[in-house]
Amino acid sequence: MFHLIRQIFEGKTELDERLKYQMICAMIGSVHLIFMIVFFYFGFLFPAVYNVLIVLFYIGMQALIARNSRFTSVFVAVFLEIITHSVIVTLYFGWEGGFIYYMVPLIPMAFYSCFTLDYIRKKILMPVVSSLIVFTVFFSVLVTTDRIGCLSPTPVTESFLHGMFYFNSFMVLMFFLTTSVLFSIEIRYMQMHLENENVSLLRMANFDPLTRLLNRRSMNVVLKQVLDETEGIEGAEPFCILMADIDDFKQVNDTYGHSKGDEVLVEVAHVLQSNVREQDKVCRWGGEEMLILLRSDMEVARSVAQRICSDMASTSLNIGDDMINVTLTLGVSEYKDGESIRSLIEAADQRMYRGKRSGKNCVVWN
Repeated sequence: MFHLIRQIFEGKTELDERLKYQMICAMIGSVHLIFMIVFFYFGFLFPAVYNVLIVLFYIGMQALIARNSRFTSVFVAVFLEIITHSVIVTLYFGWEGGFIYYMVPLIPMAFYSCFTLDYIRKKILMPVVSSLIVFTVFFSVLVTTDRIGCLSPTPVTESFLHGMFYFNSFMVLMFFLTTSVLFSIEIRYMQMHLENENVSLLRMANFDPLTRLLNRRSMNVVLKQVLDETEGIEGAEPFCILMADIDDFKQVNDTYGHSKGDEVLVEVAHVLQSNVREQDKVCRWGGEEMLILLRSDMEVARSVAQRICSDMASTSLNIGDDMINVTLTLGVSEYKDGESIRSLIEAADQRMYRGKRSGKNCVVWN
């Protein structure tokens, strides 16, 4: 339970709408239960019986919420109940008891409901109309009680009114606090949800969905950044391009089908990724071609390329009922000052194809 509450406050779990409205109605119903007891105790029969009916109303609301998945009717019913009760009890006891102030939290609650409920979201008219009703009724009751005083046939003592004013002020502040906490929870969840959506969209835009490697577009951005950091700068960190191609990949697709070919691509991507450092980048350049950016000189790049070639050749893949081995041919080129990224890639590509013509499963760097 504590873990769930923590998840809700951190914005990782959505607050259940049904549970939320059940808790709000239970909170309001508890206040009316206290009113009922207090009014009976002090002999105010009419408001006491009236609060008995309201307590039964909130018990019925719990059943309605349990069966309903749309809570607009719940808000409207609670809104009208609080307005009606605030008016009747304020006219009965007078303004000094503070009963009228229960109407005020209805304004933020109306905007909160509009903000959170999907089927009334963006319908700003509902909270605006609710606020206008609250303003109108509030000041109408203020003027009325100022002229006629209280309507209670039983004498109302000053100590009773003071006690009710303190209690009502405390409960109104509690309702404001509850609404604020609910607002903050909902906003936090929406922020987390939006951040996760942005991460997913960014991943979809920058990564190949099959291999989880960078895609060509995002690799071009990385290459341009590396070139900007290196070009014309004395002592800049060298970098190399490795172009890798799966040998006889068409034969794999023709023999085992494209779905099995996809499994081969995923395994190749894993081998490539496991042989480079975090600062190096691996990209699915197109089809079965992979491009690797290594932040190192030619000597290190040759060593990495040969290790990749060896690891791939020794990796057995379970394809259907068969165990097969696939190999890679790699071409390596090192950046020289003044060279373009395009010419660097073309050099690695040409060396890779030279390796294809000379027997495959090899590394060519000159």
